[in-house]
Amino acid sequence: MKNLYLIFAALLISVSSICQTTHNVQVFSFGFEPQELNIALGDIVIWENTGGGHNVNGTIDQFPNNPESFGNSIAQAPWTYDHTFNTAGTYNYQCDPHSGIMQGTIIVSDPLSTDDFTSNGLKTYPSPATNYFVLNSVADFSGNGTLRIFDITGKMVLQESIQSKTQQINIEELKPGVYILNLSDGLDKTFAGKLMVQ
Repeated sequence: MKNLYLIFAALLISVSSICQTTHNVQVFSFGFEPQELNIALGDIVIWENTGGGHNVNGTIDQFPNNPESFGNSIAQAPWTYDHTFNTAGTYNYQCDPHSGIMQGTIIVSDPLSTDDFTSNGLKTYPSPATNYFVLNSVADFSGNGTLRIFDITGKMVLQESIQSKTQQINIEELKPGVYILNLSDGLDKTFAGKLMVQ
């Protein structure tokens, strides 16, 4: 059974790698919009400068805790810059000429990580679920965060704000099948689990 689960997880990871989502960030006079962005592993972020001389600097030299470097050179508008995030974690970045006021954050979650299932497993009931399920989060969860539900292709099918350690989630719109749960508390902690819907 364990081998079957690992094969299933590997299949989900390989399929999700071709299901990238593109996210847009507007670069304008003294700001990034949105300033904080939550994305999945393998997603693409495109920054579009619509006015002024700006850049995107998310290098490890500037932000040593970033999992990997990204960024472009300072240039006058218009320009676009894109980066594919292939490593989970929290990324900080800035516009160098306006570093005091132009800063942003990208939070990259790996919803299909097999490590998350073993170390940070979420519990749900009933199983299988029909119209709803109750999410029981782990002790390390702060009680506030965002739950994302992914189908077996890696596509996000539901996003829900979580405000307690135990919460009922409506899933009337979900088709029968197996889903991956990804719970992020916004503080660099991610929890995962699976959900069976009948």
